[in-house]
Amino acid sequence: MSLAKSLYMLALAFGLLLLFAKVNQSRVEQSQQAFRNSALLQGINEAEIQSISLRSNAGSWALSRNQNAKWIFQDKAELTTGLDSSELVDQKAANYLIHVLSNTSIENTLDQANPSETGLAEPSLEIQISTNQSSSNIKLGKVHQLSGRVFASVNNSKQIYLIDARNAAVFNKSEYEIRNKLPLDLSKQKIKSIKLKRAATGEINFKVIGQQVQVQAELASYQTSPEIFNQLIDIISNFEVLNFVDHPNISELHSAGFDHPLLELEIVSEVGKKIATLGKSKTPNRYVLKIEGQEIISQIRATGLARLLEHPLNYISNNYFADLHPNQIRQIELSDSSKKTKSIGQSDKNFKSSLEQVVSLLSTIQVINYVGEAKLEENDEQRGTFKLQVADNKDSYFLQLGSKVKTAVESVDAPHYVKMRSPSQPEVRGIIAAADVQALEKTLANLLTINNQ
Repeated sequence: MSLAKSLYMLALAFGLLLLFAKVNQSRVEQSQQAFRNSALLQGINEAEIQSISLRSNAGSWALSRNQNAKWIFQDKAELTTGLDSSELVDQKAANYLIHVLSNTSIENTLDQANPSETGLAEPSLEIQISTNQSSSNIKLGKVHQLSGRVFASVNNSKQIYLIDARNAAVFNKSEYEIRNKLPLDLSKQKIKSIKLKRAATGEINFKVIGQQVQVQAELASYQTSPEIFNQLIDIISNFEVLNFVDHPNISELHSAGFDHPLLELEIVSEVGKKIATLGKSKTPNRYVLKIEGQEIISQIRATGLARLLEHPLNYISNNYFADLHPNQIRQIELSDSSKKTKSIGQSDKNFKSSLEQVVSLLSTIQVINYVGEAKLEENDEQRGTFKLQVADNKDSYFLQLGSKVKTAVESVDAPHYVKMRSPSQPEVRGIIAAADVQALEKTLANLLTINNQ
């Protein structure tokens, strides 16, 4: 064979070898790309997962779905009696973990790997999931040094995968992190009533009647604003658990102060009744909570708790005359500090305009603070009175201007005391701003000079 022919055959063989290598490389890349785009859990939809258990360095826990598709702890059914055990689980956190797990993709595959490098022989985290048809086991190991991804295996396969480290962090949840830490969350419920039994300030009951909130205290019954009621709901809803004690013993219950509780709550909603007791913790600014029907006591952070312990009058709306209905008024009675008086009835020509002035003024007054109950016949400085008589002499709206609030420095802008009454509110003494006082006195002076005829 000539030299030229030999060189030609050698070049042809080399070309074929390169072509074969390129085709094979393409097939390998396609295969790896297919793995890279595939889910770690093949053929499993998150809605199909019926149970999950997790074991890690942070501990272990197991959840399963109940008949309402809510997650419950598999080993904590005895902690609740007559209550929904799904309330012990942070449903949002559990569903998010399941969602991320179901949607975790394989970032890369390794055909060969040193077991000591992967950490899968003694995994840092192991997850077992089950559907109605199958179960899967996922193990997570060490972090791959070059890529920063995490080694993973499924069902003890020799095939090693790499997954996103951020997903792995989502899975690594302790039992505390998966438990419901807002045990009195009322934000998604329609509340019918809340009863607060306070050790220092007595019992008070808030009851929703239609669009109104009725307050029943020991000495008075009155309305509060929906805003104030919603504020109380928010405070209770945000009682946040810092740690749990399951199956507390008698000593732990006694040390929590439940023999003489700081606060007892009875909450009635569209889904039922819940009773809770709040005691003082030995830790400053912390409290201990126990819900009736649960064998759990919790140390909680109760931001805004002082608002639940206030004097009953502090739940009256700052807009004391918010429910003033002008169409019910039959007569206006006025008097000033000199005892000059005037009555304006429906038959008087200035009744409508006078009533509009008084209603406009009283309905916009904002009480700075309530300072206690008041008897309107008590002797006190009287700078003027407004009385709006309701139909059939059943009751009246009443405001009496009183003296200035004493301050360290005398000021013309000092607030004043007032005494007030309305058909739906108790008689109270409050404090209003100087600007409101000046507006009341100006209106009073104008109306006293009007000729009714």
